[in-house]
Amino acid sequence: MSVKENVSVTPGEKLAYIEEFLSGENTYVDGDTIRSSVEGIVKVDWVNRIIYVKPVKNAIRLGLGTQVIGTIINLSGVFGYVKIFFASKDGKTWNRLKYPQTGVVYPPYRVTDVSKVYSVKDEIYGIIVSTKNRILHLSIRDREYGVVKALCKYCGETMHVTKQDGRFILKCGICQNTQFRKISPLYGSAIVKKLLYNRYQ
Repeated sequence: MSVKENVSVTPGEKLAYIEEFLSGENTYVDGDTIRSSVEGIVKVDWVNRIIYVKPVKNAIRLGLGTQVIGTIINLSGVFGYVKIFFASKDGKTWNRLKYPQTGVVYPPYRVTDVSKVYSVKDEIYGIIVSTKNRILHLSIRDREYGVVKALCKYCGETMHVTKQDGRFILKCGICQNTQFRKISPLYGSAIVKKLLYNRYQ
């Protein structure tokens, strides 16, 4: 494996193999792989063959109870992998992560079709309920959490919340397609629009 020094990494990111280097500060061994345990910059002691990570100053620490907003980038069964861009301790003041992290979200109830809860490219609002095995486990069980933005699977336009048969669903204003989701009350809100607009600014 080619090891790159002075590059930024996030928790869980692969750094090297144990046959190549020793696991240094702010790293951990996962099988035959050395991974970063913090956000930071990769450093290498080439003489002693030790790889370690220098933490980023003032990095936002994600832990139990931290509220997050991110994009579902992949699905594995009913689990969704979320790229986290924003974090908040109180749901009011939001911070953009300098180095986005990855978490795993779970359906809040038993489902046979997870696309009725969330789907790839959805923006979701959730809360970290566990960091077991150094993985950020997210929940959208409570009423305030869920999808805050979704795109039409047919035309790609942003969908809007509407009411049908007594329940809230998403509807595309262009092709009239409707989709089910676990919708957050923050869906389409000014704060969500502002955060997503400033994501890459």
